[in-house]
Amino acid sequence: MLVEPLRTSTVAPIISFGTTIPHARRPAATSAVQKLCAEYERTLAAFKTALDLSIEAENAAIDARPKPDSLIRPTKRNFADVPDYTMIGNKKRRLFSQRIPITSGEIKREITSVRRNAVKVEGSGKNKTVVHSERGFPLTVKQEALLKRLEKRLPLALAYEAEVAAIRKRFRVDELDAAAQVPSRKLGPLAGRIADTPSRDRYDMLAKVRICEIDPDMAGVSEDIAMSIARDFVRLPATGTV
Repeated sequence: MLVEPLRTSTVAPIISFGTTIPHARRPAATSAVQKLCAEYERTLAAFKTALDLSIEAENAAIDARPKPDSLIRPTKRNFADVPDYTMIGNKKRRLFSQRIPITSGEIKREITSVRRNAVKVEGSGKNKTVVHSERGFPLTVKQEALLKRLEKRLPLALAYEAEVAAIRKRFRVDELDAAAQVPSRKLGPLAGRIADTPSRDRYDMLAKVRICEIDPDMAGVSEDIAMSIARDFVRLPATGTV
């Protein structure tokens, strides 16, 4: 991704748990729904802890990054030699400062294109002819100068990327991100199992409601579990358990 990463806050939102369990007689055994909901809470807590560590590492790595050489900074002048193809045809204009420095991959692509020089445009105005050659055309003086500028940029980009990679490794950015993905991947399937398991009484319904309160942004929670609660609400009165 070529867009410059944004600093992320680790401050967790304040959540108000308004649901209270009535002082009524509880079933002796913990139900399947309540076990699943308890597992979801533990997994969500583990994910939030791991995510905070990952965000802290990412922010620390951003702060520690060196300033790129002027020849690979994302400026209008540099993009005249190394076009930002991610913006071609994109109607939304983006500030150059919002993307990362010019990459070695972008520079290599342009070097290959200039060296091949397979296309030549002849004529002017509306009467232009595009000529293609498999062997390529001889480079013009301008193209020779462009090739030298590109070849000068390549080692600078490679060195910068190596420095950034070393910094990310020092702060364990990728390692901590991978660790956060482990509990994250479990949340969706858990939400699905909770939604698919019918409540046996009001305590199961309240357990589901709590999951909706603590993780309302998860689609499987806000949609699937919410619909599950609605089904329970319709079904349970008929059984006399609510």
